[in-house]
Parts: sequence; structure tokens; C-alpha cells
Amino acid sequence: MNRQREGDRPCPRPYFEQISGFNFGIRVESEAETDSTTAAFVGPILSVTADSTGNATQLTMFVRAEHPDVSSTIPLRSTVTVNLSTDTEFKIATFGEDLSSFLFNASAIARGQHVVVHGPFTGGTNPSVTANMIVLRPQPVLGNALASPAPVIGDDGKTGGYYLQPCNPLFQNQTINIATFGTTFFNGLTDLNSLDTTSVYLNRGYLLYTTNSGSLNGLTWTAPAYVFPAYVVRKLNLP
Repeated sequence: MNRQREGDRPCPRPYFEQISGFNFGIRVESEAETDSTTAAFVGPILSVTADSTGNATQLTMFVRAEHPDVSSTIPLRSTVTVNLSTDTEFKIATFGEDLSSFLFNASAIARGQHVVVHGPFTGGTNPSVTANMIVLRPQPVLGNALASPAPVIGDDGKTGGYYLQPCNPLFQNQTINIATFGTTFFNGLTDLNSLDTTSVYLNRGYLLYTTNSGSLNGLTWTAPAYVFPAYVVRKLNLP
């Protein structure tokens, strides 16, 4: 479901400069211990290398934060290679959200997801981390609402969802399925009935990747797909 639309408002550019203007905060959700050779790295996944079965064996991530500070070995705002194994543990930092119907594992990890990677690291010309644990974090996703397929709107106006054309080039123009709930907070718009295709929307929630077709709150997708359960949908007032 990759669609271009004529007449839609362009995403703000450059993407990373715009998104950095919002105070999302950085919190390391990894519960594992750290020391001089082991650390937690926070940032988005830039690329994924998978084996013949579709399971990720290696990632490239952009380092936005570290705990503890090991920037003398792996600088902030640099890229690092993350090596996975069958012992790598996967978690979702849900903060009470029920995402039990979705998997987060080596087959469900993808570009654009914000993660915490914990494990021993090495510096040098090709810095790397051996992942003991990878935690999926809540994150923002910015983009335009698609006119087609149309939004799915429940009786309360909030439960359902819509299809997003993301701004971030990491998604390579792949549609993101934004699922909303009765508890989703709409900021700058009343509910799903107020969506338009000319505005830019900032969504906050969990970026999940699935190799199974399915549906959530009436919103349907065809695999492989990004599914984004959102607890905030914000309409941006851009000049």
C-alpha cells in the first residue's frame, strides 16, 4: 500500500531537525546491568540484515543516547552495528499498554523502530554491540493521512484508525497503519472524523512490524506491514 497523493501538504523538512524540536525525552528502559564494557544504546534502526528464514542477524542503529556515557568509544550521533544471536532477549516497553497480540522478536524488527540495545560493545573503525537485550520503545511517527484507503471510524469517533504516509525516509514510502482506541488522546482535532489529507500529524505510540496480515479495531493490513497502536494523535499547526 505505497501511495503518492497530489495536492497533499508536504512533510516538514528536514525531518530530523523538525522532530528534534519536540521534547520527547529519552529514557533507557533496559533493566540489565551496565559496566565499562557493557552499555545500553538508544536510537532508531537504520537497516536490518536477515537470514534465509527472515530472522534478523544484524542491525545498524543511530545512537541518540547511551547509558552509561561511553561516547569516547562509541560517539553520540554515530552509527553502530548490532549483532543478534539466538540468546538475544526481546521486550516491549509498553507502560501498561496491551500489545500481547503482537510479537517483537528477530522476525518482527524493522527499519525505523526506536529501540534500546543492551550488551557488550567494542569501538574502533567498525564499532559494534552484541545484543543481550533489545527493548522496543514508544516513539513518534510523523506524516500525512491517506484519503484512500479511508479512515476506519467507530461509533465513538476515536476507536479505529487511519493510514499514514510517513515523512521519515527510513520507511521508504511504506504506509503505516495507525490504530487508535477510545483512550487515544487527540490534540488539535476532535477525533478521527476531523482528519484531513492536507495536514501533518504527529502520532505517538509503538511501531510494530508484522509478517502476518490482520486487523485491529477494524483497521486492516496486508503483510508485511507496520502497525502503530497510537495513544496520541496530534495535528501540527505548521506555517
